[in-house]
Amino acid sequence: MNRDEAPDHDSPESRRRGVLAALGSLAVSGCLRLTATGDATTTASETQGGTTNDRVPDTEITENPATTTETTSDWDVELAPQWSRHLGPGEHVLDGDTLYVADRDQTTDLGLLALDVADGSRRWTVSSPYRTRSLALADDGTLYAGVGQLTETDGSLYAVDAESGSAEVVFDADQSPTRGSPLIGSDFVVFGTTFHEDGEDKLYGLSRDGHDVRWSASVEDGSYTGGVLADGTAYVGGFDYRFGALDPATGQWAWREDWQLAPDTDPVVKDGSLLFVDADRGLELLDPATGEEVWRHAVERETNVLSHVSGPVFDGDVAFFTVGPNVHAAGIGGDELWSVELPNPVRYSPAVVGDVVWVATQDTDVLHGLDVETGETVFRTQLPANTERTAAAGDRLFAFLDDRVLAFTVTRP
Repeated sequence: MNRDEAPDHDSPESRRRGVLAALGSLAVSGCLRLTATGDATTTASETQGGTTNDRVPDTEITENPATTTETTSDWDVELAPQWSRHLGPGEHVLDGDTLYVADRDQTTDLGLLALDVADGSRRWTVSSPYRTRSLALADDGTLYAGVGQLTETDGSLYAVDAESGSAEVVFDADQSPTRGSPLIGSDFVVFGTTFHEDGEDKLYGLSRDGHDVRWSASVEDGSYTGGVLADGTAYVGGFDYRFGALDPATGQWAWREDWQLAPDTDPVVKDGSLLFVDADRGLELLDPATGEEVWRHAVERETNVLSHVSGPVFDGDVAFFTVGPNVHAAGIGGDELWSVELPNPVRYSPAVVGDVVWVATQDTDVLHGLDVETGETVFRTQLPANTERTAAAGDRLFAFLDDRVLAFTVTRP
């Protein structure tokens, strides 16, 4: 990997003009309440330390021609633009002051980037031959990235040093890692592959020391869609539409039940309970030791499209999740607090920032802000491009558009 000086059009001043053009268009349309003083954008020079590839300049963003969205004086939320970074964002991991994000555009060699949360400056870039499809961060600062094509049998598992960006292939075969993030313990990695040469999807357990294959399991139907590691047990879903508890050291199942964990969702272990959204039944709370249902918040589904279900996020003991176009808030173990239907389905989990639940509706450029207590709309804006993902980091909200990442701070006076 080479390290080159940034070209002139990637200079802080050039990026500043591009960011102001994009975010300024939102202010002109009346969609945002711009509260920050000064430039409110990325002005710091990008770090060149660590292992990087050829620097790809950020494309200047032109003014958004979209129509103005609804506003009202009753809304008291202030969304202050901070920075913008041009790429095709896909999988991401937030860790403290760093955002690790994959570029899903397979026509570039960006692969994976480390961005500073405060100003969006690039710390390092790792190239990869194909799209990064899954991403997870270990406690020791190692990023595991599943890289592969979407329709052909080719892919690898990369281990990336989160500090320097140096990367190595630790698993390479004629198969492609699935969408579920790798599960990382102190001495093992569990991940799934699809499009195997013998026609089977597989689940693998690798050692952290040397990344040797400890075990593998073939699957007749379905593929790994996600999981969580807690107290030495891996809770994984997607195989034959089942969800279960797995010993990550041996690959042996402790239990497997007919729960349907939807793609792009992850289970959560909270206060000793296992929670996830079943694609057909709603929010489930299970006993992790047995897999038995303890509590369910049932919801109705109007579609069989699994991607129209998102996993839960929490604010205290309240869980927020989506099914189709409906955003739900439910007290864990209790009743639903509120449910709101939006004009379009929501694919990815909400983000809770500033006492607001933020969601982006699928295949649209509309960002919705809902009050955490009532579900009432307290903010809505039209962003410059199609937006589906949101993420939270303290008082900062990230919106992942088709062609960029936008960072905002959220306040409620």
